[in-house]
Order: sequence, then C-alpha cells, then structure tokens
Amino acid sequence: MRKFAIKPLISVGEIKFGMDRSSVREILGDYSEYRNRPEDVNTADSFDICQVFYSESDGVEFIMFHELDDIELRWGNQALNNMTKDELVSFFTLLDDNLSIEADMVSFESNKLGVACYFVKDIDFDEDDNEIEFEKVETISFAIKDFWT
Repeated sequence: MRKFAIKPLISVGEIKFGMDRSSVREILGDYSEYRNRPEDVNTADSFDICQVFYSESDGVEFIMFHELDDIELRWGNQALNNMTKDELVSFFTLLDDNLSIEADMVSFESNKLGVACYFVKDIDFDEDDNEIEFEKVETISFAIKDFWT
C-alpha cells in the first residue's frame, strides 16, 4: 500500500506543488496524458491511483486520488481515506470554518487547506438481501492555495 503524508498547500507525499511533470511521472510511474476539458490550457496525467493537473508551465497544481482502497492519505495522525463522509466533513470543518459545502452535500472544498472531497451514493445489501443505500467517498483532492477561487 502506498502512503502519502499530506502537508497542506505544500506537498502530497513526495509530490510538491509546483513540481515539474517529469518528476511526478518518475515518482508515480505509468501514466496516460489527456486533456480534461477542451478549454484547458494544459494536459493532465492519469496514473493508476490519481490524476495530476498542471499549470501552463507544467507545475503541479492539483492532485485527485480516486483509488482510495489502494493508498493511505495521512493528514497528521488521521488516515483520510478510512473516514466516512460525515467524519471528513466534521474533521475539515474544525480546520476551516469557511469550508465550502455543496447544497446537496455531494462535495466540499477548502481553499484555506487546499483539500476537496467528492461523495457518491452507493448501494450494498445486508444478509437478508435488503438494499442499503449509503454515501461513500469517491475522490479526495489536494491543490495549491486558492485553486477553487
């Protein structure tokens, strides 16, 4: 399991914000390059566990982790990817009283901390085959200061 220590607005594991694309590729390995949206100025890289988005000058601006079962994202002593939606919201609300929470609670962002989470509804079944709907953490992202402004 790959572990990443989060230093808000500074780094995610060995990847530092502003680091050049070639260094990120050396750290994370196999990738595919793609354009996220037609209007994007630069391309992004997709790796097995995350996607990395770059500035015009190829410096890291944003990292979105999507394979949360295969990694550990540590914010101090807290393993973020082991937390539920409610635990994540509570944790980050304590750190940023201006946490931007979507009206229907599908995501939140913190420019102050450079973190965002996206949630999706999922379905599971109990031992009697009754359908249980729950919300799960889909992605956890980290960015440079004021990325979402």
